This record gives sequence, structure tokens and C-alpha cells, in this order.
Amino acid sequence: MEILTSNFDPLALTTKTFISRWEELFQSADALKIGIGYASNDSILYLKKLIELNQPKKLEICLGMAYFEGLSKSQFEATHDLNQFLVTHQIGRVSIARAFPFHGKIQYFSSAEGEDTFLLGSSNLSNIVPLKGITRRNYEVDIEISDTNTCKEINNLLHGLFVDASTPFDDIFE
Repeated sequence: MEILTSNFDPLALTTKTFISRWEELFQSADALKIGIGYASNDSILYLKKLIELNQPKKLEICLGMAYFEGLSKSQFEATHDLNQFLVTHQIGRVSIARAFPFHGKIQYFSSAEGEDTFLLGSSNLSNIVPLKGITRRNYEVDIEISDTNTCKEINNLLHGLFVDASTPFDDIFE
């Protein structure tokens, strides 16, 4: 387990940040599974672009608050486009939590070599979007987990979120 921070003064504690580690894990992963409360329009568009450019990566994403709080028109369109792309290419789908509002921030990276890594913490999906000349305001703290037993527990949680507590995007909005 490693701590990942925003790492800006006066709390520049580590050299690893959420985004630097996310990018490394994305490059080596074959599949991603993300359970997230909110996703900005920009983060959905950027995630789609990353998946398009790095096929054949698989992506499953569950938006945990969308059913309960709605999506803006631009969020809806970006999410719809991402879902269509994933389903058409048979590489994943977007799900929407319906059993309860889910506000977690879990990102699961898996590879064919069986290396599972999770990032959990306070970073929103919008933190993956590059910002040119802009410093992020929030100081975020996340942990990277690759311990086998803990990974199994978190994977069970994600499985339950996707299978028992969520509905495919198409079943709600199409």
C-alpha cells in the first residue's frame, strides 16, 4: 500500500501523485473498472479518448450519483457517447447506480499478468484530465493497493456495485 497525494506545498510529501500513478497503471493495464460518484463532462470525454487511442483496453464504469442527482446535458451526451463506443466495440459499458447513491472513488486496473491494483481515495475522475497552466485547488489523498487479500475485498465490492446495485446506461436512458 502506498499513499498518493496532490503533493503541493506546504504538504509536498511524496513523489507519487494520483495522476502520475493513474497514467502508469493505465498504460500497463488491459482493463479498468471504475466506481465513481461523479464524472465531469471533460473526464468522460478524456477517458473515451484514452480508450480509443489505446485499444483493446476494456472499461467498465459505474456513475454512482447520476441516477439520483441527474446529469447535465453535456455530461449525458459524453456518457452516452462513451457507452455507445464501449458497447459497439464490445469492450465494456457504462452503468448507473440505482440501489443507492454511491459516492466512492475506486479505480481498478488489471492486466493479463494477473497484476491487480486499486486506487482509492478522494480524487475525482476529473483529476485524470490534463490541465495546462492550471494548478488544481484541492489537496487530494489516495492510496494504492495491490495486496491480494485487500484487492479481493475491493473487487467483491465493485462486483456488487455493478451487478447488484446498478443498471446498464442503455436500460435507463435509451
